[in-house]
Formats: sequence, structure tokens, C-alpha cells
Amino acid sequence: MSDRTTAELADSVRRRVRPWTIGVPMTLALVLLGVVYANETLLAAAAVPLAYLAYGTISEPPESPSVTARRTVDAAAPAPGESVSVTLSVTNAGDRTLTDLRVVDGVPEPLAVTDGRPRLARSLGPGETATTTYAVESKRGTFDFEDPAVRIRSLSGSTTITGRVPVAGDRELTATTAVREPPVRGVPLPRAGRRSADEAGPGREFYAPRPYRPTDPIRQVDWRHLAKTGKLVTVQYRREQATRTVLVVDGSRKGRVAPRPGASMGTALCGYAAERLYEALRGADAVTTVAVARGETTVPDGLVGPDGLAWVDSTDRRGRAAAEGMFRALQRTPDDRPDPEGTSETAGTATRDFDRTRAEADYDPEVRAVLDRLPAAAQVIVCTPLVDDWPVELAEALCRREYPTVVVSPDVTTGSTAGQRLAAVRRSLRADAIEREGGAMIDWTPDGPIDGAIGAALADIS
Repeated sequence: MSDRTTAELADSVRRRVRPWTIGVPMTLALVLLGVVYANETLLAAAAVPLAYLAYGTISEPPESPSVTARRTVDAAAPAPGESVSVTLSVTNAGDRTLTDLRVVDGVPEPLAVTDGRPRLARSLGPGETATTTYAVESKRGTFDFEDPAVRIRSLSGSTTITGRVPVAGDRELTATTAVREPPVRGVPLPRAGRRSADEAGPGREFYAPRPYRPTDPIRQVDWRHLAKTGKLVTVQYRREQATRTVLVVDGSRKGRVAPRPGASMGTALCGYAAERLYEALRGADAVTTVAVARGETTVPDGLVGPDGLAWVDSTDRRGRAAAEGMFRALQRTPDDRPDPEGTSETAGTATRDFDRTRAEADYDPEVRAVLDRLPAAAQVIVCTPLVDDWPVELAEALCRREYPTVVVSPDVTTGSTAGQRLAAVRRSLRADAIEREGGAMIDWTPDGPIDGAIGAALADIS
């Protein structure tokens, strides 16, 4: 926030086209011809360039124009992908009318203007104010606005003054993923606990009887069965295991696609969704593991294992730092530009039919790597833009092993081009395939708040 109210233009440049270089010679020529030929029409025509000369002189802008500007950014700390309204007000602080004032706000280059226009053009009298409002799509990080560029012209266009006006008010936009409160109120969050396994072991739920052994505890003997049959049997209980929530993030380069220029890409949105879920789960004391699949080009060096997965299952300070580093890397893809390869794959990959007859050996290597690393009692949340068939294959494999599976997917196929419409149809078919396999599909439109998607995902695994 800045309170500068300087009225003078910074780095201003004044350019002037001398009107008499055109008006005076034309006037003299017409007068001379009119006298020589005694032609009243030529003498009257001499008044035209003379009027042009007088007009250019009268309409000159002031030598030192006084302009002030104030910028207001509505959202103090928006979430990445959120639309933020920006208002720019420009005031003529001088005592003369600015007949042709044009202003362009200094929008940070990485931020796309999604609504309105960051410029205005009008005439301003002394003390008058002009305002323009536009919207930008926020991205993770802090972005500095530049001072607005100003151009003042005379009505005849003979004089132009360009420069920048120091702006008061907001000078930066910071998008953060910090969670200061539970993301969704009223949603039961999964907490650290235990889940029953389909085998005998320590627990409290009845599993099955078996013949008595001399080493069995007396409290597990079924005395009623002994009274009825005269035989000793031992009661077995269903074994309980610690429940762990595993966040699997699809970090593929194919996910580096966006619905429109300047909008957040699919991989970045998945990283943001995973970070919000991780913070919510950690705040609920849930045991959480973070994994990034297909992330060789987006995850920092040293976090990707030999099997191609970046896997963080510790909950101490180092584990949290590693997880946050992966989230930042996913949201900060190289050059912040869509991947041409990903765009073509999105529009051109056919959707396969998935069934439960396929052997696990036929799965993609990174799908098998995820299966090999998962603990027996796990519930899985997959964050993916769903732009190819890999997430469907992963969901199929998880459901076959009866892991509770939730897929959270930002929709980056909302554009209006033919390729994007085709990609949207194929993405819808993939979402249907996941639901047929038994997974819960949470569709998230980035133009709206993510809280609804997070609440639905947490409710499905609670």
C-alpha cells in the first residue's frame, strides 16, 4: 500500500509538431494567389490554415500537467486462480482542462485480464476524476503493479506529453495458499484412527472362531460354545490397522494446459488443491502422505525416487517442508507457459475402455509404483486435471484393491475452441469411467471457489 499523491508526471516527454510549419506557408500561398488572380475564393480559403494555426495554439496542454492516480485491489490475499477486481481512479489536479487524456494501468505481465479494460480515455476538467475497473486472474506469488502510463494530447494532436503518474493505494497483488481456518465449515474431517482389515488379529470386532490352542488367552475362549458342544474354540477378532490418507498429485507435463491465455494451468491447480487438502488433513491430525506421480519435470531434484515417484510420508518438520516444496514446484511450472506437447495430447488422445479383467502387470509402471508404496489401510485422494487416461488407470487399480478413492479434478477444458470442446468430451468420459470403477469424482471449476471441492473430497473419505 502506498499513499503517494504526487501530481507531476514521472519521466515525462513532450513532443510538439510546429503548426506554423504547415499553416503559415499555406496561408501565404493562398493569399498570394488570391491577390494575383483577384480570386475571392482563394482569399477566403486562406482562413482555413490560419484557423488550424490558431486552433493548435489555443488547445495546447499545460506545460506541467498535474495528474494523480489511486489503485484499489479488492482482495487482500486471494487464492490462486481467483478473479480479483482492480479499480484505477485518475484525477486532474491542475487548473486547466486536459482535452485528451489516455491512461493505461501497469498490470503485471503474468496476470491475465479476464474482464474489463485496464485503460481509459477521456477529457478531464479541473478536479474531475475518471475511473476504470477490470479483473485479473491471480496466480501464486507476489506481483508488483507498475505506475500507470499517461499520454496527454492537444485537440489538434500537435503536442503530446507522455509519462507515468505515481500511483497511491495498492501496488501489489499476493496470492497465497496459507490456510488460516478450516477450509470448509461443517464437514467432518478424517482424523488419525484405525480401520479394520479382512484378517484376524488384534482388534474388537468379531472375525471368526477357530479351534482352541493351549497358548490362547482365557478371555478369548467361547464358553457358550463349550457349554453347548463340549468343545473349546477361540474367538478371533478382526485386525485393526492405522489409517493413512495418501494424496497423489498428477504432475505430468500433459497437465500444463490452460483454458485460456494467462489462466492457471492444470498442474498448478492440482498442486494448489493438494496443498489445501494437505493443510486441512494436517490440521485435523490425520496421518497424511503426499506423492507426486509423473513429476520428473516439475518436482525439485532429489525428491523423485528410483520408481519415478516423489513420496513424502513423514509428518515431522522436514516432511512438511518437503511436501510444501513439492506444492510450490507444481504451482510454479517452468516459464509459466502451457506445454505444447500437453496441448496436443489433450486434444488428440483417445479414451480407452477400462475393465477389471486386466492383469496388474499390464498397468503403467508408475501406477504399479503407487500400488507398491501404498500401506494396507490407506484412503487415497488423487488430484489430476484428467487430460489423459493415466488417472483412470490409477483409479481402476486402486478400486480393484478396494482402496477408498476420491479424484479431485480442476476442469481446464472450458475454452470455446474446437480442440477444447473435444477435450472436454473426452475428460467427461474419463470421469464417468472413474465413477464406474467405484471412485468418487469431484469436479472443480477453477472459476469458482475450491472450498466446495475440498469439502466434498473430505466428506467422501471421512
